[in-house]
Amino acid sequence: MATSLIEISQIFTFRTSDINDIITNTVGTIIGYFIVHRITDNFTKRIFSNSKMGDFYMICVSVALIMFFLQPFISSLLWEMVL
Repeated sequence: MATSLIEISQIFTFRTSDINDIITNTVGTIIGYFIVHRITDNFTKRIFSNSKMGDFYMICVSVALIMFFLQPFISSLLWEMVL
């Protein structure tokens, strides 16, 4: 769906759009979905069978805190150093 919208929007920016782009992007998305689904399915099975549930939630919360609070702070510091 999103691929089709991007390809259609290219008409208004005077860029070329091709049905082959839509087909290859859609097939690539489907293949990527199945690869990620397979990897995460195996990963989550191992985590749930070898660990306590609280440990898993602690890791998820830690990653979320780093992504939303620490990473933007570090990025802004680095951006100020560039300017």
